[in-house]
Amino acid sequence: LGVFAWWGVVKYFKIEPYILPSPWSVVQRGYELFSVGAIQPHIYRTLYEVLVGGGIGGLIGIVAACCFSYIPIFKRLLMPIVVIIQVTPKISIAPLIVLWLGLGVSSKITLVALVMFYPVLINMMTKLSSVPTSFKDLAIIIGMNPIRRALKVDIPFAFPALASGLKLGILQGITASVIGQFIGATAGLGFLEIQAQEAADTRLVIVCILLLSFLGYALYSIVALIEKRVARRYA
Repeated sequence: LGVFAWWGVVKYFKIEPYILPSPWSVVQRGYELFSVGAIQPHIYRTLYEVLVGGGIGGLIGIVAACCFSYIPIFKRLLMPIVVIIQVTPKISIAPLIVLWLGLGVSSKITLVALVMFYPVLINMMTKLSSVPTSFKDLAIIIGMNPIRRALKVDIPFAFPALASGLKLGILQGITASVIGQFIGATAGLGFLEIQAQEAADTRLVIVCILLLSFLGYALYSIVALIEKRVARRYA
């Protein structure tokens, strides 16, 4: 329906292609790029940055949530720092990270990890605070150490909240990766979009936007599918 509306607007108002090309011309441009293998490296680079950065940020968020829940003094000391980092707009610190880590994947992975960390941390902490006392007592009775308790009791109990944090973080991670590529990169869909803007290639800009939207939706759907399967196992 949206595609037909797009086509109708272009046709009815006779909009110039350099302002808003028709859907068919955008498809043609995308096919040209795919057929010669020109766009695949940029897709792979963006996907790599989001997956690696998201994995690192998510893992750090899980560990931090467990530490803050088990050792309250860590939460009192470190949580203000975490909040300050989070409220600082990532687009304002992205240039600094790029200057520190260079134009390669390291700076983009760091940005993605930063935006993934916070939603995982907050969701996990909220859920861990509601673990039933009976679960904790049972873990003490059977002699579970903190690490085993986290793996066997707390993380499975908090998994729905963890999945929600991951779904939110993965969408923010796409944005963070693109912001980093806008500021400075050698590859990626954000980098390609900037190149298209400078060349006034509106069709390529739209192709990049559509691909980023598809990547975000696909990653979100994968996390949602994993959430359903894991929830069914522990139901």
